[in-house]
Amino acid sequence: MTTSIAEAPALTDDELMALANRAGKVWPTAVPTVDRADRRSIEISVARGARSLMARQLLAPEREWLAPSVETLVKLIINGRAMLGTYVATDQLRYFPSFPATAYYECGEGTWLSETITPLGIHYFVVEKMKDCRDAVWAVIERTRADGVAQAPDGRAEGMRAVRPEFLCVAGPSDHKPVRIVAVRRSEILPVQVSPDKVPTLSPASLVDASAAMEYLFSK
Repeated sequence: MTTSIAEAPALTDDELMALANRAGKVWPTAVPTVDRADRRSIEISVARGARSLMARQLLAPEREWLAPSVETLVKLIINGRAMLGTYVATDQLRYFPSFPATAYYECGEGTWLSETITPLGIHYFVVEKMKDCRDAVWAVIERTRADGVAQAPDGRAEGMRAVRPEFLCVAGPSDHKPVRIVAVRRSEILPVQVSPDKVPTLSPASLVDASAAMEYLFSK
């Protein structure tokens, strides 16, 4: 499996929306160029993505054929176990798409698949050692705790209020219910409590450092 996934190409938001639709699923990570709250936007994205996959010779729907590396990748992500994820969020803990996001999936033999999502909606996939992935997340937590989240050049307006990045959010394993999340900013690592109706609230008690955050994320 690892060899096949390692051959997977970069894919766009639209291509992943088309692949998820083909599988009868929802793509589980961010698609920053698609408005998933709008059905017409989803339909256009799926159609555009299918056309792109066919042009790249990654999909031949008339033969029910999908490039093996892409098929393996999609099955792993849609049906698999996400181990960690990172994204930048506003002070209301809403995803801020002007920054890259990442997700890491267990793929066996001591390796994880890392997915990097760019603000332009391009997804890059790399198979890495599990330890290297965990170390990378640990490092970004510590860096954000020390320096805070960088300001994006394109702050967005939301109503009458300018929206700016406030937190680096890190999510733990997807099979933990509920999934554990921490929100990191300068000098604080705050656990996020998620209600049954998926409303997030910040805990007032900060964790001491990145090691404590990682322990919290993986604890059951």
